[in-house]
Amino acid sequence: MLSIKSDANMSEADFNTMITAIKEVFPPDNTMPTDYYHHRKTMNELGLPVVKIDACKNGCMLYWKHDATTVSCKFCDEPRYKQIKGGRRLLNNHTHKRIAQAILRYLPLTPRLQRLYASNAATTHMTWHATHERNEGVMQHPSDVEAWKHFNRTFLDFAEETRNIRLGFCADSFAPHGQFGRTYLCWPVVVTPYNLPPEEKGAVFLCNLEKIFPPAFFDSMEHLVVHLPYEARIGGPVQYRWMYPFERFHQELKKTLKNKAHVEGSICQAYIAQEINIFTEHYFEPHIEYRRRRLRRNDEGVANDIFPPFSIFNYIGRAQDRPKISWLLENELHVAHTYILRNCPKVQPYYKIFVNYLQGNPTDAIDKAIDKHFAKWFESFVANEINQVTVPLLQSLAWGPSKKATTWPGYFINGYNFHTITHGMEKATMNSGVCVQGTNVDDSSTDFYGLLEDIVQLEYHGSRWNHVVLFECTWFDPINGTKVHPIYKLVDINRKRIYPKYDPFVLA
Repeated sequence: MLSIKSDANMSEADFNTMITAIKEVFPPDNTMPTDYYHHRKTMNELGLPVVKIDACKNGCMLYWKHDATTVSCKFCDEPRYKQIKGGRRLLNNHTHKRIAQAILRYLPLTPRLQRLYASNAATTHMTWHATHERNEGVMQHPSDVEAWKHFNRTFLDFAEETRNIRLGFCADSFAPHGQFGRTYLCWPVVVTPYNLPPEEKGAVFLCNLEKIFPPAFFDSMEHLVVHLPYEARIGGPVQYRWMYPFERFHQELKKTLKNKAHVEGSICQAYIAQEINIFTEHYFEPHIEYRRRRLRRNDEGVANDIFPPFSIFNYIGRAQDRPKISWLLENELHVAHTYILRNCPKVQPYYKIFVNYLQGNPTDAIDKAIDKHFAKWFESFVANEINQVTVPLLQSLAWGPSKKATTWPGYFINGYNFHTITHGMEKATMNSGVCVQGTNVDDSSTDFYGLLEDIVQLEYHGSRWNHVVLFECTWFDPINGTKVHPIYKLVDINRKRIYPKYDPFVLA
């Protein structure tokens, strides 16, 4: 229940209302806690405490250790506690509970670091900095750079124990009440363990941006080209040293604010709930869903356990929007079927046999013969009992697909969302661009660029799971229609130059 509250960012009142409704359905003798307060009490033994330390209203000092009994600031003489108007007293003749003017909430670091080693999900990552494979000349983590190595040489005893933790420190402010609220700044101090592996996707994404866009795109000052290489060599990849992750974290903290009269207390309470949530989720049963187990927005689905993928059939992918039925022309069917056979790993041995028959002919003649005759030859080869091709799915491929096809305007595959040109015409983003790598991996000038015209699913005989999804595209001429910048690798496409050969299909 606490996991649901944390993931949904529910207020305490909403959570209590939900608990009340659930308990009304349960038998009267159920032992489920009655509200959020009692739910939280069950989690107290997890060892994720919060220590409240009184502080000076002006930020001069903490009332801690030797100053724990001090009643006014040693620097500005500001009273430690809020003044009670009129010297009121409670009815039981006890003085009113004194309330500090400012409170620092400290989340003890040691038990939280110990928790990282208490979970199997994080233990191996905590020693990754010492065990990962290093490539000469490649910098992927602060452990690969000079500052880390200098620290190891200076503190040998500390460096010998790979489980010791290196920490990064960050402090920045944000306005919890927004632009139009009252002037108030909250100053969280964040400590981050550097033992963990990099966020590789983010680093790769940034590197790809730098390949595509010229330096002027980033509006960098001229002197940065002098300082940044030195800083990277000393301190490591920039994503470990910039503020963007912490600024996004501040934004997430602002979303958890429920009580604007007690900003830090409200945020701290929500953060503790998230900590408990993340720690306990490692022990949930596999069938229990929570935020970190939810599918990605553009998730393509999961493989079918009953009908596992066979070479080219039944691959993961998810269609979107309403399907339509269309009938393929003979030429479309032949080209699509030939493309599928040429790109099916299980058919490759037979493809090589056919190509060997054609040896001695010019290359152009061989290509034309493959396009025109390979599909029919493969059907005859499989049908001949002498060749002993008895695999049912290979037989289904040889018979060819049905003329009846299913089409969609959108498709999720490999974490991406593709739209046909027509479907995406009225949308704010363009998801109809397709790039297929050419035969030379190192030469981007041989890549094919095109626009997605249709998403076609071909059905083969034998089983309803014998289907293949193809993207039907209009390709631009890779020789006369594309130009790659020699330095920045920017690709300029002449949309008037269309690829002359009719070969529109590519695997989704």
